[in-house]
Amino acid sequence: MATTAKWQSYGLGRWRRHLAPIVIWLAACAGTGWLFTHRAQRCEMAGIAQGQHCRVSSLIDGRLLAAPVQRFEQVKRGQTLAVLEDGRIRAELATAAAETARLQAELAATEDRLAAEALVLDTEFLAEARRFAIDLENTRLKALELTVELETDRIRSEFLQFQAEWLDDLYQNHAVSHYEFTSSQSEFEATKKKIEESENALAQAALDLEHARRRQDSFVQRHPASPTLDKALEPLRAALTAQERRIDELALERAMMVLRSPMDGIVGAVLRGAGETLLAGEPILIVVAAQPSEIIAYATAAQAGRLVADMSTQLEVIQEDGPRRIAKSHIVAIGPAVEQVPARLWRNPAVPEWGWPIKIAVARQLGIRSGEMVGVRVP
Repeated sequence: MATTAKWQSYGLGRWRRHLAPIVIWLAACAGTGWLFTHRAQRCEMAGIAQGQHCRVSSLIDGRLLAAPVQRFEQVKRGQTLAVLEDGRIRAELATAAAETARLQAELAATEDRLAAEALVLDTEFLAEARRFAIDLENTRLKALELTVELETDRIRSEFLQFQAEWLDDLYQNHAVSHYEFTSSQSEFEATKKKIEESENALAQAALDLEHARRRQDSFVQRHPASPTLDKALEPLRAALTAQERRIDELALERAMMVLRSPMDGIVGAVLRGAGETLLAGEPILIVVAAQPSEIIAYATAAQAGRLVADMSTQLEVIQEDGPRRIAKSHIVAIGPAVEQVPARLWRNPAVPEWGWPIKIAVARQLGIRSGEMVGVRVP
């Protein structure tokens, strides 16, 4: 009996000694299973913070006169980034001015001829019709002449503004004399004043033109039109209309000579230098937003099926050292088609990966910069 009790006590003690490792092993298996199941239910992705990029390019062919900004320089919306040479526009405006003068001379000759015809016919009606018609065309020519002068001054003003801004920076660094700086400023201000006067004169000419049209329309309603008068003035009217459209086209091209920043940001790259020939649409420089506007992460097919817009997310900046930076955010939109994942996010650098792009709102408290990698976790 003593021997049996001894062996039973020995077996029970042995079982108790092995019970603890068995319980720990079972608990580890259960924990592993729970973690695997919980991880499978969560969605974890990696993304890249992206900011807005603007490629600044010219809409017309030309030669770059200057690009007064440097790489990584901060710029403001509307700041001058590049200026094209304006020699061609100036030459075409000079040609337009000469053509306007020719039309004025032709109108004067036509007026004299019609006056002579009115004397021969000795009719008061023809004299009045001639006066109203010539007055209208004279007013159109005056407006055309003012427009050519105004566009020429605007080209000059844009160049002087660029020169004044450039000299201002040099003057702040004591690179130019006070005389050069003040002379440039004075010339720019004088041109601005002249432009204001021309704009006021052009506005008055537009009113005069409207009144002249009304007077002629009123006269035509009370008297029958003269075929001879209309026939004599028709070529001149057509030439005036063509000249007006041409000057409108030159005004549009003039506005394209100065390229300005479309937003506040940083010059990411300067692709062309002064003196280089440009084709329409060819980028000159790139402006990058200082702060990212979105995070683009990439989900697998299984993950994309579970994600919807406005779903809450948790962001964590991926970094090797430093304190953890975590913040809450949400999904903005899900891409409609699969895309190739950026190479930075490939698990194996030699094996390309594909996924559905997920747009996620930027959490400003993270303080992330464009290009930083961000971990995204969806509960």
